[in-house]
Amino acid sequence: MSETTAQYLLRLHSTIGITADAATIDRRSASIDALAANITVEQTIAAAAVSTGLVADLAKVRELLQPVSDSDPGFAPVQVDKAAAVVCSAVTNKLLAGGGTRGLTAALVVLCASMGQATQHVDERLRAIAQQQLWAIQRTAAPEAKYIAPQPQVTAEQIKALIDTLAAGNVANTTAPMQVVADGILAALAAQSAAVGKAFEALSVRQAIVEDETRMQWWVVGKASAELFRPFAALPPFEAAARAASDLSAMVSRMRPAGPFAAPALLERVLHADDPARSNAKPFAEAIVGIPLAERPAILKNKPSTTNVPGAFPIMLAAEYSIESGDEEDWQPRFKRAAHVDVHTKITPVEFAEQLYREFLLWKLLQK
Repeated sequence: MSETTAQYLLRLHSTIGITADAATIDRRSASIDALAANITVEQTIAAAAVSTGLVADLAKVRELLQPVSDSDPGFAPVQVDKAAAVVCSAVTNKLLAGGGTRGLTAALVVLCASMGQATQHVDERLRAIAQQQLWAIQRTAAPEAKYIAPQPQVTAEQIKALIDTLAAGNVANTTAPMQVVADGILAALAAQSAAVGKAFEALSVRQAIVEDETRMQWWVVGKASAELFRPFAALPPFEAAARAASDLSAMVSRMRPAGPFAAPALLERVLHADDPARSNAKPFAEAIVGIPLAERPAILKNKPSTTNVPGAFPIMLAAEYSIESGDEEDWQPRFKRAAHVDVHTKITPVEFAEQLYREFLLWKLLQK
């Protein structure tokens, strides 16, 4: 059984040494539950970024935290301190538990923000929770394409009443029973149409899912870039990784925005992860510039610097900064400040592809 928000706050307060009475916990948990029900994708990203230690700028979450301050005058942060980080972590945990678009967004931010750094989460369990929730969302069953016949809207008694009235030749009294039968027939037709429409909609969704999965399977068989029509094995390892992440994310439909549960395995297959010559780890900075500068803008055209939390997209941000600098090394300290990723951290092509794939999925959610 998952924790309530109040239980979550109590656990974190105890872990990091914050003292708060029961009334304070109740007020904060109630306001967190309320704001989590109406939070935007942008606010979700900001809250999750604070909870992972990626953001320490109060301005990015001030509006988000205001309802908590309104309900609890004792909560008045002037910076992202422990209390503010705990609230953001509680919001993130609440969203993860709720699933849906915001739960998926929170999970992707937590996983993306963990790249290349020791865990800085207020809640040491948060990354594991995010991974479990992502898997749960990915394994959500498709809607069942089943036609359920609606209940009859005209009863035998109503029909008999009309027949008896007609048989008696009492024309003046046929209006009421005839109206009842006519209304029942119309209601039955409407219910029938709705049932057929619902079944057809579910069937269409299932068909689209099958088509997406079939495309992915043929892509894995081909092991080739969808844009270049060239085998991934013929490309530099990290260019292949970037293109594979882009290809796979493009095949993820809006109906299943979390993508397939098997995504990591699919990327391993197309990138020949079993070939030692193509699976060597490189420092992060070398991985970025390992994607030819001439090709990088086309593959990594998104601009994380225009978002509220650029560091939630570390590979995209590194690509943006490196392109701007023409691969001069001055992009590296600027990037490290924004993303908190050590450019010397080693990463394999498959790890690079998995990280970038998650960033692409998160970017698509942000653009909705």
